[in-house]
Amino acid sequence: GDPTGETENTVAGGDFQYRNSTWFDGDQFQADFFYERSFSSLYGNDDAFGVQLGFPNEPFSTRFQFKEVGANFAPALGFVNMLMKALREERPDHVVVVFDARGAADGRRALYAEYKAHRDAQPEDLSSQVPLVRELVAAYQIPMLEVTGCEADDVIATLVAAAPSDMRVSILSTDKDLMQLVSERVAVIDTMKGRRYGPAEVEERFGVPPARVLDLRALVGDPSDNIPGVKGIGEKGAAKLL
Repeated sequence: GDPTGETENTVAGGDFQYRNSTWFDGDQFQADFFYERSFSSLYGNDDAFGVQLGFPNEPFSTRFQFKEVGANFAPALGFVNMLMKALREERPDHVVVVFDARGAADGRRALYAEYKAHRDAQPEDLSSQVPLVRELVAAYQIPMLEVTGCEADDVIATLVAAAPSDMRVSILSTDKDLMQLVSERVAVIDTMKGRRYGPAEVEERFGVPPARVLDLRALVGDPSDNIPGVKGIGEKGAAKLL
């Protein structure tokens, strides 16, 4: 790695577009994220996104680069920035990244056949980057977990339930269903809004404490998952009833 952070990362004949260096534990570890674009009148834009890892005090450095003509790497770049920001600020002792497995919705569809029945297929420019995200997570040597027939939030909830009682847990997600897991030792971090939810923040958001969020969600329903609620009952009405 280059401890000065001055190494140029550019594709041949290209113009450098984006760079972000992150340091961990003083001088122990550096992660360099880069986004590059070269311009060609014959072939159009040639985008490259990746990460360069380096340990300044050791003779080791590796660079993972992913290139595709006309590709949009914004989702993968956003994921990496979110992940590294969390590692830097939370400084966890244990980390796991959880993915939906193939057939992840099957378990819930067995209970309710119309679950997510109205959902369109995931956009190609997003789904095509999941393998890239997996490669990046593997590059950081962070464990990945998925369970056949289970959605990622089911697995996360199971991990929280299995965690030792003296362990503090931070869940990085925008999924409102996970708010029911919040307690004095469990927080949900909305990485899109940069907000941490503890018990007080959950009650401020929903009008009920975390232990009643499941009841509130059942009364209101979840249109995004095609789950009906009680007709005419919204979040405020459900909170009053509860």
